[in-house]
Parts: sequence; structure tokens; C-alpha cells
Amino acid sequence: MSQESRAVTQARLEEQIQWHERSAARNQRLHRWSSVSQIVLSASIILASSMATQQGAPTLLTLHPALLSALIAGALTILKGIESTFDWQTNWVNYRAVAEALKQEKYLHAALAGPYHAAEDPDRLLAERVEELISKENAQWVSSVTRRSEKSDQSAGVSGLRTAEAAA
Repeated sequence: MSQESRAVTQARLEEQIQWHERSAARNQRLHRWSSVSQIVLSASIILASSMATQQGAPTLLTLHPALLSALIAGALTILKGIESTFDWQTNWVNYRAVAEALKQEKYLHAALAGPYHAAEDPDRLLAERVEELISKENAQWVSSVTRRSEKSDQSAGVSGLRTAEAAA
């Protein structure tokens, strides 16, 4: 493999490691933010419901705890729907796994260990293995997006039927 080809492979490997690490970190933050927000919103429903039993001068919160509880529950439902749509936890785990697999290839290649030890052309093998990992990850992503889309279409069809039945 030429020096230029080796440089292209190394640049591609580094670029993909960085992209997957950034994407994993972003999805981890979003997943954790969503999870903590759902916990806070869930606890807030209980607090809002208990406000009706408070003694003292009436306030907006004590006069309308059911409305406040409903608003919080609505926000919680919206957040859960967004989380389900973007699937941050799965993305986080998948991106982290690919970043770690790419780093493993990088280190095995640098040490001429594992499959690179007996390879006739370790640089070519690295390029092939890196592209194979990226290709598999892309195929998994397309598959998961397709599944989510089909699931969403099925849900919309069911709720559309319910709406039509209710109107009839």
C-alpha cells in the first residue's frame, strides 16, 4: 500500500473514531437529560396532586391541581414520545461500541497484532476492516430507522382508525 493510501486510511479511521465518540457523548447527554426530566416530571405530578389538600389561602396551584397535573402529564408524554422517536440510549450504546471497535483496530494495527500479525498487507487489511465496521453500523442505522418508521406508521394507522370510529 502506498504512503498516500496509508495516510487516507489513517485519516478516515481518526475521523470516524472522533465522529462516533462525539455522537455517543451527545446521545448519552440527551438520554440522561430525558431520563432525569421524566423522573422530575413524574414526581411533580404527585406534588401537584397533593397541593389540593394544603390548608391556607387558595392559590392558583391549590385551586387547579388537576389542571396542573394534566399539564405536567402532557409534558411527560411529549418528552417520552420524543425520546422514543430519537432512541438516544440505543444510539449512545451503538456509537460507543463502534468507536471502541475502531480504536481496537487502530491499536492492533499499530502493534501488528491480532489479524495484522500474519497479514500480507496490514495497511490494506486495516482499510478493509475499518470500512466493514462503518458499513455494518450504517446498515444497522438504516434498519433501526426503518423499524421506527414502520412502528410509527402502524401506530398512526391504529390511532387514525380509532379517531374514525369515534367520529362515526
